[in-house]
Amino acid sequence: MATWQCDFEVVPSQSPTPTSDDPWLQFPPAPAWEEWITAVLDPGPTWHRDLRGWGPQDGNRIEAWLDAGRLASLRTRLDLRDPDLQTFVLRLVSLLGRLDAVLETHYGTRLPTSLRALTEAIEGSPAFRFVKDPDAFLRRLRVAGPDDM
Repeated sequence: MATWQCDFEVVPSQSPTPTSDDPWLQFPPAPAWEEWITAVLDPGPTWHRDLRGWGPQDGNRIEAWLDAGRLASLRTRLDLRDPDLQTFVLRLVSLLGRLDAVLETHYGTRLPTSLRALTEAIEGSPAFRFVKDPDAFLRRLRVAGPDDM
């Protein structure tokens, strides 16, 4: 993940908290899940045969890990430098509805499936602070260290 990217796990809304490592194995999505993601982003490169990716590595991206051909986990990565980020975010929120899924931060916080909740999470992220003012971000990092991010 690049400093300008913000990551979220995509988890089934009915999965218990905290989420297991492979929540989609317990709560499989509809069979059309790959088609739905392809409607949001074009397929992209991956480094492993069990990993599916959509979008570029350094941009807006969705990745899916498979286990024996079944969806095991799903993650999205938002490129906060993207001047058209709003379009991706709107499509992502729609995709979450189709998947009956929610976003989960790396702290384990689940976000309601809404544009407002996702926007607030983005604006509170280290990636947002970096994109907004890289110099201030780096100064803060030097003074406070990575635990302050």
